[in-house]
Amino acid sequence: MNKLILLFFILLVITTILLAQQNYTVTVVTAGENKPVEEVAITTSGNRYHAVSDGKGVFTITAFPNDTLYFSRVNFISLAISVADLKPPYTIHLSENDGLLQNVVVSTGYQTLPKERSTGSFVQVDNLLLNRATGANILERLNGVANSVLFDANSSRPPITIRGIGTLTKSSRTTDPLIVVDNFPYEGDINNINPNDVENITILRDAAAASIWGARAGNGVIVITTKRGRMNQPFRLSFNSNITVRDKPDLFYQPAMSSSDFIDMETFLFNKGFYDADLANTANWPVISPVIQLLNQQKTGQVTEAESARRINDYRQIDLRNDYLKYLYRKSVAQQYAVSVSGGKENVAYLTSIGYDKNIAALIGNQNDRLTINSILTLKPVSKLSLQFRTLFTKSGSKNNGSLPSISENRIVFPYYRLTGDNGEPLVWEKDFSSPFKDTAGAGRLLNWQYKPLDELENADNSFKSSDILLALNAGYEIFKSLKAEVVYQYQNAKTETSKYYNPETYYTRNLINLFSSLTSTGINRPVPLGGILDLQSGQLHAQALRGQLNYNSNFGKSNIYGIAGSVIRKVTNNSSGFRTYGMGNNLTHTDIDPTRIYPIYGGLNYNPRIPSGIVFSGLDDRMVSLYTNLSYDYDRGYIFSASARKDASNIMGVAANNKWKPLWSAGFSWALSNEKFYQYSY
Repeated sequence: MNKLILLFFILLVITTILLAQQNYTVTVVTAGENKPVEEVAITTSGNRYHAVSDGKGVFTITAFPNDTLYFSRVNFISLAISVADLKPPYTIHLSENDGLLQNVVVSTGYQTLPKERSTGSFVQVDNLLLNRATGANILERLNGVANSVLFDANSSRPPITIRGIGTLTKSSRTTDPLIVVDNFPYEGDINNINPNDVENITILRDAAAASIWGARAGNGVIVITTKRGRMNQPFRLSFNSNITVRDKPDLFYQPAMSSSDFIDMETFLFNKGFYDADLANTANWPVISPVIQLLNQQKTGQVTEAESARRINDYRQIDLRNDYLKYLYRKSVAQQYAVSVSGGKENVAYLTSIGYDKNIAALIGNQNDRLTINSILTLKPVSKLSLQFRTLFTKSGSKNNGSLPSISENRIVFPYYRLTGDNGEPLVWEKDFSSPFKDTAGAGRLLNWQYKPLDELENADNSFKSSDILLALNAGYEIFKSLKAEVVYQYQNAKTETSKYYNPETYYTRNLINLFSSLTSTGINRPVPLGGILDLQSGQLHAQALRGQLNYNSNFGKSNIYGIAGSVIRKVTNNSSGFRTYGMGNNLTHTDIDPTRIYPIYGGLNYNPRIPSGIVFSGLDDRMVSLYTNLSYDYDRGYIFSASARKDASNIMGVAANNKWKPLWSAGFSWALSNEKFYQYSY
């Protein structure tokens, strides 16, 4: 009985819903001319029902009386109308928006212009596309969403390239794409840019697009435009956060030789005498794999054939990747938090944002965090004058304590290695010199010379800190309606500090002390003192740039002329230094060493006879003066000609006088076929 009542109730609800729904047949036409509009997408509230208008502009859709219908089509202004407001004969008028595509603008870093007015090759990535992916690195968000941009983290060349590597100069400084942030080249670490502060990115891919940047644009230009407040905008507070948890990396994804196959290869090479020279080398004692040592012991009668086969068979069952996943890797966690306030009145606009990122890397011992503060204030004190002040501050830090040889380094890491024994104790790996030599060297008087990877993770202490502040001032004045002048100044100061402390238990410290040790009849002489080793490095960047520019924009009937001309002066100074301290103790004491003296190396091993000093000083001073101009002529929105010219005086082009001023130019032409009267294709 209860089931019948329930069934009756369900049928009653369904009937009520069906009676409430109605089918509406609607015609969509253009406003004014009443021409049918086909392929208009119609959606009801909640995306419950969808429809598309036919060639006569007609569609039928099911909707509730309290629903809202949403109309959208390219080149038309979107419309929303309540079903209750529909009146017979159910005709909807959509207004054309010929300027819609013109609202899509690209930025070259010197000017913004409608995309269809450009003759160069651009790729634009808007804020919506950037936010499809999460991550603290702005360039990584471009991976997979912008064509002609190649990401290759395993390459020895730059990890990001546009169209390939340029050949303007042989300097390594000119192989990377030029990164432009808010109209100026960004000289600091691009990781300091918070993706949440970015409004859009334009990638300049060819000469017609990138020549305005001169010599540095040989490998393409990535122009980043950050968010800013707008005038006459109400106060707005926004907050967003995301937490991304990723599983451990799949070390088995890439095909690799199994331990058994690797052992078969070693056995084959051993039988062919491939390792004879290494086995007989008692001068440098090169690393010999455990399997080769067993095969040699069997050959010399130190172990039986059955014992050797048993132990080698045990090795065949091991896959080091399992130990790596168990002891070295974990699930990575990336946290992002961002808050911003923005708004504006008639003559002022502001935006201030604060972001914090904290990432725990997949490799145990590695993590990083970043704090960013971004502020942009725009003022218009008088009708023709505009001022903009920008401040960007970034502070970041990282720990990189989880560094071990890659599994692919098979001369160091053998696939049948294990990190721990059956009872969980750290196991010894071969490193630098073979274990038969290290195990007997010094008859116990030297420091322990064994290398245990898991112990190294516990003893590592590597950190990196950086801070970056950027200040910019932009002043623009409208001289005439068609002519505007602007002056932009930017100052940037970045500092970095790197610290690596090798405590007395690390293999690096013990190995270096042993190499320079010498045994005497009364004891042992150690030119490298006992204690820890501390490496400190610091870097500082100062960059200043000043640019003056005239912008011209004029219309004469069907002709439109757009032009810019200006000059840039820029100076970048980059200095770094480093030093090393030996014999570091808990009480911050240290011991001086003589880095100029030549010492005997223990056992006559092949090693640099001078103690590494770690003292490094370097300086780089880049100066540039540039003159540039760009002109674009547009006739009847269909025929577009553009030209750019630039002359750079820069020390990256060499010291020869005739190389100091490099002339660069480009020209382009485009034809908008769709604007021709004979072109009748409709969507």
